[in-house]
Amino acid sequence: RYPGIEEAVIRKVHEYELGEKTLLSSFDHHAMKLAKEIDPSVKTGLLNRKKLENPVEYVRKYGADAVNYGYLALTPSQTKEIQNAGYEVNTYTPNTLASLSYCIMCGVNTLITNYPDKADKYVKKFVKKA
Repeated sequence: RYPGIEEAVIRKVHEYELGEKTLLSSFDHHAMKLAKEIDPSVKTGLLNRKKLENPVEYVRKYGADAVNYGYLALTPSQTKEIQNAGYEVNTYTPNTLASLSYCIMCGVNTLITNYPDKADKYVKKFVKKA
């Protein structure tokens, strides 16, 4: 825990006018809920290593805008369920072509990868053929 970190981060986001370009994300879901309480306009994402039980209910409970799954926790059906409820599904760190392909097949909103150049080339190639 880092007391006051939520306020400090939100202050910097506003100071640099990055509100529309920023998604605060943490494994500390209570911190994300607090960030939303401090500033409801800030977008938040809940980092998760494992698939959530009742994901839509869980996201609502914490007032988040997105679920940020480790790619091994993704399923196409849960991705669709969350998106159909109006939330984003982002995934971290698909770094191989196989994992990128799986994430794209699941229909995620955003890929968080250590190799954005490779992912960009692969996504363009994949989308072009699809």
